[in-house]
Parts: sequence; structure tokens; C-alpha cells
Amino acid sequence: MSYVVRLIPNIISGIRILLSLTLLFFHSGLGFWIVYFICGISDMLDGYLARKFQVTSKQGEVLDTIADMTFLAIVGMIVLPSTVLPIWIWSMIMLIGLIRVCAMAIGYYKFHTFTSIHTYGNKLTGFALFLYLPFFLLNNSIFFLYTLLAIALLSAVEELLLQCLLKEVSRNKKSIFF
Repeated sequence: MSYVVRLIPNIISGIRILLSLTLLFFHSGLGFWIVYFICGISDMLDGYLARKFQVTSKQGEVLDTIADMTFLAIVGMIVLPSTVLPIWIWSMIMLIGLIRVCAMAIGYYKFHTFTSIHTYGNKLTGFALFLYLPFFLLNNSIFFLYTLLAIALLSAVEELLLQCLLKEVSRNKKSIFF
């Protein structure tokens, strides 16, 4: 396999970081949605290609996590200030964020490296977050938000437990159950 083919998943993750940054210039409209969906597709594509080409790496896992966090942070900076939600939902969002920060801090303390675990729950949370924005804007459905919060809370708690229980870095642990 050529050197370039081995780099494709990491190149895709890098492009997602750059595209996420371009969202700062498109706060709405067609440009925003095109970049938004390209970022979402690239998130699914980079990991798939890394596994298909058998070129997964620790650097790729970290780069993918950085790309995910960049995308989420920028979309959050654009969308959340104009979003009106009850205080308890904002409290839940902050609680989930705090649990995730604690999980990363525990992982860093234990393993002396940045650790974010790619569990099925975290992948489901990412997919649900990606779908939430267009779905909410089209339907204004609070039920989907409740579902998203439940998924995000469960996956955050699972990652926190894994960070506490793991004896070594395992960024690709699929679940606490296996």
C-alpha cells in the first residue's frame, strides 16, 4: 500500500478541522449547510477508511478526536447563543460537558496523554448531535433533544467509568460491557 493511501484517513480528519474553521464565516445559509454535511460525512469516512486500509494509528485517533471537538465547538459557538432552551436543559448540557472533561482529566492523569475513547456510545452521540441540528430546525421537536441528552449523558458516564477502570490507554474500547 502506498504511503499516500496510508495518509488518506488523517488527511480527511485534517480537512474536517479546516472546514470546521470555515463555519465561522458561514453562520447560516447554503454555505453553512454544505460545509456542515461535508464535515459529518468526513467524520464517518476517516475511521471507515482507516479500518478498511488497516492504517489505524494513535495519531489518527487523536487527530479524529481533535477534528470532532473542533467541529462540535464551532457549531456550538454558532448555534447555542441564539438557542432558547429551559434552564434544566442548559444544566444537563453543562453536566454532560463536565463529566466529559472529568473523564479526559482522569485519562490524562492516569496515562499522561490525551485520551478520548471511541466507544459505540460516543459514536452514537456524535451521530445524534450531527442529525440534531437540521432535525430540530425542520421539526422543532423537543423529544429528539431529550433523546439526544439521554444518549450523551449515558455515553459520557460510560467513558468516565472506562477511564477509571482501564489499566492502560485504550482509545478504541467499544463499550464498558466488552
